[in-house]
Amino acid sequence: MVAMLMSPTVWQKDRLASLIGIALLLMIPLVKANAQNADSRIDGLPTAEFHFARLVYANAPGSRRALRGWGNAWQTDYADAEHHLMHGINRLIRIDAQTIDLYGDGGRLIALNDNRLFDYPWLYAVEVGQWYLNDSEAALLREYLDRGGFLLVDDFWGGRCQPVVNT
Repeated sequence: MVAMLMSPTVWQKDRLASLIGIALLLMIPLVKANAQNADSRIDGLPTAEFHFARLVYANAPGSRRALRGWGNAWQTDYADAEHHLMHGINRLIRIDAQTIDLYGDGGRLIALNDNRLFDYPWLYAVEVGQWYLNDSEAALLREYLDRGGFLLVDDFWGGRCQPVVNT
């Protein structure tokens, strides 16, 4: 009797409707992400008194990451470092600091060919022993520092990396 009430065509239609419903629900985050015009991490202006601004740079051709194809050195601990540091700053210090989620939203990614660099007084660079700066990027970084910008260098391996930083 049950087999007669639930013919294969009805069962197939119900299953197809369920699959379409699930697919549509899974697409909601994609539609929301594509609806945003820009990524504030890359092209956003300051929205708080203090932002975590991470320096984006190319790997040096002879660096271990470049030689082994391990990705970009500037991405080390991204976005965990931003999230945890800004959480602590917001908890312990009375400053209007932009919160950052676990995906890096709220932080800023700054390249050394971007004049937005001067909008952020504090800049974070990680694994600088593996960076490559061309002449114009080095000149912009020097100007940033000469104007009073602060550069925090993390995961710097001392003497082995010194020639890369000095050049």
